[in-house]
Amino acid sequence: MEHSLLYRDVRYVIGPEQDGSRRWTIHPEGRGVSGIAEASRAHGSFKVAVLAARQAIDAWLAAAAGHPSAAP
Repeated sequence: MEHSLLYRDVRYVIGPEQDGSRRWTIHPEGRGVSGIAEASRAHGSFKVAVLAARQAIDAWLAAAAGHPSAAP
């Protein structure tokens, strides 16, 4: 099952677990950025994927605000 969540006014989606990993996708301003989060223990990949997506959102927002140290 996919989970659609909101963080800092940016929607992101966490996909279903497959072999200990989950795909996450953020949707800033209609563009998609995605990655795969893997956990070393069973059922930990949801939290890992949420944290990875939130880090990507933070980096995207920082880059959009003109902070050169952050990359989208």
